[in-house]
Amino acid sequence: MEPTSVIPLTPLLDEIGVVHCLALTTGNFKFTRSDSFVSGKGEDGCNVSILEFDQKVGFAARFNSYRFSVDERASLYVKNAYEALCRSVASATPFKHVLTQESAIVINNVRALHCRDTVRDNRRVLVRIFGMSKFTLPLMVSEDPLVLREGLK
Repeated sequence: MEPTSVIPLTPLLDEIGVVHCLALTTGNFKFTRSDSFVSGKGEDGCNVSILEFDQKVGFAARFNSYRFSVDERASLYVKNAYEALCRSVASATPFKHVLTQESAIVINNVRALHCRDTVRDNRRVLVRIFGMSKFTLPLMVSEDPLVLREGLK
């Protein structure tokens, strides 16, 4: 019964503009990897980008506001783009979905940001699916990233 917040990526990127988006594709960022991905290997990653342009879906993101930072040697353009993204995320109104034992949510990690604000009960089943090739063609059920299929009971 803890809400999961989801923010679609496209409106955020439209808000910050194409020049900032391009700056976010540069390798001027650092991140701290979560220990949940590789146990005992939560070291920093350097020279990474936040956005990548995919000609089939547009911009795809890997971003976590508390794990990413901008490299101190980055240009002013890159620093301004990072600040614009952070402001846009902070001011966004997320879609909130409360999960129950009978429900599930599917989130495309590169097209939407998501989090739980508080974790009082960490009992959950998390299924991570990796390995989707950049060369696959997506089957679009809906242009709205929050609706996969309407009317399911």
